[in-house]
Amino acid sequence: MLSLSPFSLGTDDLWRNIARAKCGRAVASRSWVAFYYRPQWAKRSASIAEGVSYFTLTRSGWRLWYRYR
Repeated sequence: MLSLSPFSLGTDDLWRNIARAKCGRAVASRSWVAFYYRPQWAKRSASIAEGVSYFTLTRSGWRLWYRYR
């Protein structure tokens, strides 16, 4: 998992830019991106072996706001 905070070290701008485009700067700066791998997908195609999910902490708890694959 990576923090998308603008103060976080080592965060790739690619993931931060995707978050900003999808939900705006305020939500993106409070979000985390999680990367996952499903081995059963790798048997079909290497290109669909990975996915990402974006989460942010809200007043009511953690919320998934975008998922790719």
